[in-house]
Amino acid sequence: MDMTALALTRGKTYYRLTFADGDMTMPHVEPLVYIGDGEDASGERFCAFQDAVSYVTHGSRLAQGNRDQDDSPLYFISPLEIGESVVDLDQVAAQVQHCLSKAEALGWPVLPVLVRGWQSVES
Repeated sequence: MDMTALALTRGKTYYRLTFADGDMTMPHVEPLVYIGDGEDASGERFCAFQDAVSYVTHGSRLAQGNRDQDDSPLYFISPLEIGESVVDLDQVAAQVQHCLSKAEALGWPVLPVLVRGWQSVES
């Protein structure tokens, strides 16, 4: 089942999936807690997420009177990204398994160390 913004539950942990490489074989998984939704000044809808550590430590940054954590990261994510770059635990497990298979098929790619812009040390 595809996940949508309508299926999000406040206080539940979801996972933001990004990649270190263009082949998408090196995933970075970040746990985020869904804390609500809203609209920006231009009327664009967003889903608000908070990093899991600050949520556990301080509670939701959107809670009334919660001023203890103004430096805690908040993520305002388009509803279109829900189910793509922000997924549930089942989906993140499947994505990481797919990355493993792809990395193996590509011979275990290695990131080049870049210096002076986009020039590789190995070139």
